[in-house]
Amino acid sequence: MKVAIFVDVSSLYYKLKNKYRDRTLDYKKYLNYLEDFGEIAVKRAYGSDMKGGKTAFADSLRGLGFEVLYKKPRSKAMSLVLNPSVQVTVDSMNLTDPDIETVIISSSDPNLEALMVHLQSKGLRVILISCNIPQELRETNVSCIEIPESLLYETCTTHG
Repeated sequence: MKVAIFVDVSSLYYKLKNKYRDRTLDYKKYLNYLEDFGEIAVKRAYGSDMKGGKTAFADSLRGLGFEVLYKKPRSKAMSLVLNPSVQVTVDSMNLTDPDIETVIISSSDPNLEALMVHLQSKGLRVILISCNIPQELRETNVSCIEIPESLLYETCTTHG
């Protein structure tokens, strides 16, 4: 069984930081955890930064095999309105590999509710793995998994 992973890096960063007192996700542990769901065929990470994904963190994601799809806002104020969920939606709906049976989404954005329902209606298994998952996403009948503390760095770090 093949798996496609779509990660809203900004959503995870802020939700985990708030819940676990500045601790961050260890993406290597995260990927090891996700391997239990099947062979990972697609790994995409979405976010925004003023450098358009040209940072040490983005490089570390690339080193783990992620396709890093960061948007560079035209201004700092614009970075607040860029929404990776739109990219996640378009990319997940355009999956072309017929062997992909499971879609894993890591975001706590409630705007993804319709996407999850749509993917399920196409026969895909949808798993939401995130932090502080909102109730409206829990009500979509997808598997919801709160990121376990064991997948975080022990102390605050800015490395991926």
